[in-house]
Amino acid sequence: MALIYEVRKTTLNFKKEKPTVYKVAAVRQQTVGFDALVKEVASSCGVHRTQSKAVVEALIDRLIHYMDLGLPVNVGELGSFKPTIRTKVKETADEVNAGNVVRRVVRFYPGKRLKDMLEDLSIITLDNGDTEEAAPDTEDGNTGGGGSTGNDDGNNPL
Repeated sequence: MALIYEVRKTTLNFKKEKPTVYKVAAVRQQTVGFDALVKEVASSCGVHRTQSKAVVEALIDRLIHYMDLGLPVNVGELGSFKPTIRTKVKETADEVNAGNVVRRVVRFYPGKRLKDMLEDLSIITLDNGDTEEAAPDTEDGNTGGGGSTGNDDGNNPL
């Protein structure tokens, strides 16, 4: 599996001198649709597609029900979904109320299997197909590029 990236040029408008910098950004790829996923799940479980779809739909309904109650939902090795909010900050406590909510958000925290997959995910540049080993960044846990380890073998499923 590989994550494809490109180098993007951006301007830091929040700094006075507005410097131009370059960063690595993931390239958006083809999306696997709901129907294709349901078909694959049905095939791997040996059940009819309508049964597989019913189970996935029921799971989504129950996620919505419990998060509507304000509860986080743990879906085993998949991970956890947690309803949360983003708000405006105010200078005094008297100014803070529900009207400060800017957006309602569902946060997803991946489970162990997804975390393990991310650790093993190779990073490939869009420019020349070189694969780079992701090395953990000691400061915030993000991954960064390392040295080149070879070329893309063309086995990218997308």
